Order: sequence, then structure tokens, then C-alpha cells
Amino acid sequence: MEINYDIIIKHLCGKHTKTNNKENKKEINAFQTQKNIYTYATTFPDIFKELFTDKFYRYGITTHDNDHNNISFWSSVLSVLDKNFLIPYSLDEISMINQFKTQLTDLFDKTKLSDFIKKLDKNDMRERFKLNPDITIMQYIADTLDINFWIFDFKSEKINVVYSKDIMNPWKQSVFLANYDICWEPIMCLKSKGSVTRLFDNNHSIFKKLLCLDNIKYLESETIGKEYIYIDNISDVIKQEKLKLKIEVKELLIESDNESESDSSVHTENSDDESKKYFIKADELDEFKKLNKTKMTKMKVAELVDITKKLNIVITKKNPTKAVLMESILNKISTV
Repeated sequence: MEINYDIIIKHLCGKHTKTNNKENKKEINAFQTQKNIYTYATTFPDIFKELFTDKFYRYGITTHDNDHNNISFWSSVLSVLDKNFLIPYSLDEISMINQFKTQLTDLFDKTKLSDFIKKLDKNDMRERFKLNPDITIMQYIADTLDINFWIFDFKSEKINVVYSKDIMNPWKQSVFLANYDICWEPIMCLKSKGSVTRLFDNNHSIFKKLLCLDNIKYLESETIGKEYIYIDNISDVIKQEKLKLKIEVKELLIESDNESESDSSVHTENSDDESKKYFIKADELDEFKKLNKTKMTKMKVAELVDITKKLNIVITKKNPTKAVLMESILNKISTV
């Protein structure tokens, strides 16, 4: 594991609640909600009030363990993912958090991870779980559990997101978190008859507001080079899932044949026979040169795939996402 000053400082900062900055400490104390108490959205910053109804609230969680380590992030995530965490019957909260970290470590699968954390191994992640959460930890959880994070920063009053893959699928389950410096709290919503919504997706009315915002950023986007893009068409999601299933089945068939002669009968979209169907005209090339990220975001995946074929772009990544296709097309048209 690579150890640097930033990591050491983050670790030390998470150890204690004391700070030399009295004003900052005062602000943090003002942000924190008392354990098991609700702080309703009517008290949120104005920019967040416009998004949330008065049914939304921040929930007060356990912020530190017995050694004064800041565990507010883990308490917040588990409060959302496991309803038994709020009323633990067999285990205490600290034990449940440690168990959750162990489960996440056991699920380590490099093939599911984003490129920028593939250089880490299982032991690296185990050690990082002891530090304050950063983009590496949050990205690992998003990749491993295939969920979305929406982070509402109460200090900067900005919204950041973290999700698996290159493009966010808003139909997947989303965790809403309130954040102020190294302090975290879960955001939930009361339903009728006293029940609670802990996880949200595109079927919830809040997403109609969120997806219309143009000031959302990917968390630490400058560091990892990932931009916020989302799928806005359910048919694209269905197509992607069908294609993913088709590829997985095909791979299983090939493996079962043990590289027998039947392998030669399998044709991919990039095979010579298939590529002969595609050619490009001069006027089409002119139209392609007018493409930009905004225009392509509104296009369907199938349309982008068709363009890559006409431009003779070879996509080596299996089941390429919309973002991968867009980047390949932009790189190509910049050279023609």
C-alpha cells in the first residue's frame, strides 16, 4: 500500500474530534444531529430545501467509536443499507461496522473495480478502511455493491456523486449522504404510515429535480478524471443489460467448448464479415465532425456503436459504455 502524507493526515484527523480551529469545530457541532434524532429538510441550506420536501431528514448516528475514531461515514451507510443497524439486536454497532468492512473486503474482485483503483489489492483496501473515507473507498463500495452515492455537502453547498461504471444508471439504488468536513449523516424520507425510504432511485420524485441540475460533479473528478454523466432512457439500460447477459452467455459457451473448433464460428461485432456492412460517406463525415459530448449524451448507445463502426474505430473493451464510445468517437474525429 502506498503511504503518503495525505493519507497519514487523513488518518490522524479521523482520530479525534478536537481541533485547533474553534470556529470550524463550532460549525461541525452545529451540523451534527443528536443520536437517533431527526433534522428535517426545512433546516437544510436553501439550495437543498428546494430539492427536498419536508418529509426528508438527516438522521443522527454514532459518530465515533470507543477509540475516538470517526465512524460517521460507516454508520451513515449502514443505517441506509441495513435497517437492523438502527436497532441492533444481536451485535453492537461497532461490531456490525467491522463485519460490514470484512464483507466488503471478502467481495474484492478486481474485474468489477474502476481503473484507478485496480492497482490496489485486498490488503490495501482493508487498510484504507481504517482511514477517513475518500474517493477510493467510496468508489470501491459503489463498484462492489453496484450502487450510487449522492453526497450533499453542507459546507460548500455542492452536490457530488459516485457510481459504478462510466455512466450513472439512476434506476439503480442510491444512497443519500449529508456531509460536513469529515462528518457524515444519512438522508432519509418518511412515507405514509410511518415507514421510511432509505434508498432512492429514478422512480422517486426527487430524481426529477436532481437530474435537471447542471451543477452536479463527480467526487474528486479532477483527481480520477471521471465526469458526471447519466443514462436518461430506460430502453438504453435494458439494452445494456441484455448485451451484458449475451456476452456473459457467449463467454461461458466458449469456455465450455474448451477452445474447440466451434470457437471459429463465433462472430463478434468487430468481425471482418460484419464490418464490411459499414462505410462512410463524405457528408456523413462532415456531420460526425460536428458531434460533441452534449449531442452524443442525448444519443442512444446503438447510435454511437453505429458511428464507431462507420469510423472504423476498434473498441477493445467488452460491453463498452456510453462514455467509452463517446470518448473514442471524439478522439477519432479530432484526427480526421
